[in-house]
Amino acid sequence: MTNPLSKQFKFTQLVYFDARDKKFTGVCLELNLVVESDSLESTITLLNDATVSHLLAAAEVGFPSELVFRPAPAHYWQMAKSVSAKVGQDRTLSAEEFALFTQNITLPELHHAA
Repeated sequence: MTNPLSKQFKFTQLVYFDARDKKFTGVCLELNLVVESDSLESTITLLNDATVSHLLAAAEVGFPSELVFRPAPAHYWQMAKSVSAKVGQDRTLSAEEFALFTQNITLPELHHAA
């Protein structure tokens, strides 16, 4: 029997390099989760971990809408739109400039004591 709390989600994640802070910042746009790290790879890993942790906590309380859709501020969405436009112009962007991707996240089966 499939656990009703086992769900699949798709999120847009933006990762960019902030030259002032000399750090990478990662944002899950649909959940307004923000992480920072010194490398692109660790920022992506931290953002994925934060997203899964957030969804597991939301699962514990039945996935209320205020926990599964709480959009990031408009300036992050505008950054993502800008990145998408640059990609559409056949301009090659380096990993140091940005990473924009969607992430499919499937929560594991959750088992609760009866």
